[in-house]
Amino acid sequence: MLLRDQHLLAGVSTDNMQTFIDTETQKVYAFEDDVTPVLFERVYSFKTKAGHTLAKLPTTLQPYTVPTPTAEQVADEAQAALETSINIAAQKLLNSTAVSKGYDNILSACSYAAQAVGAPFQAEGQAFTNWRSNVWTAVHNALKQIKAGTLKNATAPSVIATLPAFVEPVIPTTVLLNPASTIAS
Repeated sequence: MLLRDQHLLAGVSTDNMQTFIDTETQKVYAFEDDVTPVLFERVYSFKTKAGHTLAKLPTTLQPYTVPTPTAEQVADEAQAALETSINIAAQKLLNSTAVSKGYDNILSACSYAAQAVGAPFQAEGQAFTNWRSNVWTAVHNALKQIKAGTLKNATAPSVIATLPAFVEPVIPTTVLLNPASTIAS
C-alpha cells in the first residue's frame, strides 16, 4: 500500500494500482493489485490475498482516478528536478573540495575566516568563503538562465563544469598568533 498526496502522484505510474481518495483529507491512497477492496454499506475496507483486513485506513475512501499531468506540470516537475540536482551537485563540489583540504565540510572551512588576520587557516577560510559565494552566485545565475530559456539542454554536470574553481590563497611563511610571539612555519 502506498500513501501519497494527490500532487505527489502526478506523473507516477499507477497503471497497476487501485487508487482511492480520502474524501475528508483529499489524500490519495494507491494499493497494489494484491489488495482487494470490499464495499459494505458504502464504506470500503481492504483485504490482502491472505484475507487479512488492512487496519487504520479511513472509512471515507472512495475510488479515484489520478489525473494525467498536463504538459506544463511535467515541465515544471522536470525543472524542479534539474534545479534540485544542480543544487545538490554544487553542494557536493563545495564539500568535497573542503574535505580534500582537510576540513570536515565547506562550513567548517569557512568558519576559519572569522579568525584574526594572520591566524592559522584564516586566509584559507576567507578563500573558501569567497569561493562559496562565487559558486552560489554562478549557480543562481545559471538557474535564472535555465528558467528564462536562454541556457538550453543544461544538466547538473554541465552547470558544475562552468563553476569557478577554488583558488588557493597565498599563505605567509610566518604566522602571527599574537603580537608577542612569532612561529615560523
